[in-house]
Amino acid sequence: IELTSDNHLLLTGVVNYVNGDYDAYISKINLDGEVIWSKNYGGSHRQRALQGKKAVDGDFIFAGWNEINGNAGSISFFLFKTDMNGDTLWTKTYPNNGMRQTGYAVVQNIDQGYLIAGSIQQPLQEGPDIFLMKTDDTGDIIWTKIIDNPGSNEAREIVIGNSGNIIISGWSAASGCAHPILAEINQDG
Repeated sequence: IELTSDNHLLLTGVVNYVNGDYDAYISKINLDGEVIWSKNYGGSHRQRALQGKKAVDGDFIFAGWNEINGNAGSISFFLFKTDMNGDTLWTKTYPNNGMRQTGYAVVQNIDQGYLIAGSIQQPLQEGPDIFLMKTDDTGDIIWTKIIDNPGSNEAREIVIGNSGNIIISGWSAASGCAHPILAEINQDG
C-alpha cells in the first residue's frame, strides 16, 4: 500500500484468470475504500506486481516479475511506470539468462532512476541470492549486483539512506535457520 500525493491509496496485487494465467493488478482507492480506478497490466502469460511507489513526477513505478514465454521456471524482473491515472507510460522486462528473477521492492533513486531489489535463482543453485538492479529514469539497466550468501537469500525492501547509499533488508536462511539481513551499498553497486 502506498499513500499517493492526492491522499488516496495505491494497492498492488494480482488478478487470476480461469485459464491459470494472471496479470499485475493495481487499484487506486480513496480513504473510504471507494475505487477510483483499477487496471490490469501484463501480457499473454503471468505477471505480478509486488510493490508500487510514487515517483517524484507524480507518476507511479511498480516492480514484480514476468513469466517468459509461458515457462513458469523462467521469470524475470518486471518494471513498469504509469501516470497518475494508471495509464502505462513504459514497461520493461529484463533478460534473465535462464535464471528466476523476482523484483520485490522498488524505489526512485537520487538520480531520478530506479532501484529494484529482489532475488535471483541460478540454475543448480541451492537457493536464491539477493539481486539488485539500478536503472535510469526510463528503466534501462545501469548495473546489476548479486549478493551471494550460503543458503537462500532475498531482499524484500529498499530505501535510499541519508548518505545517498542504498539500504536493503530481507532474509537469509542457511542450515534450516532463517534470520533478517540488512545491507548498505554505495551508488556504484
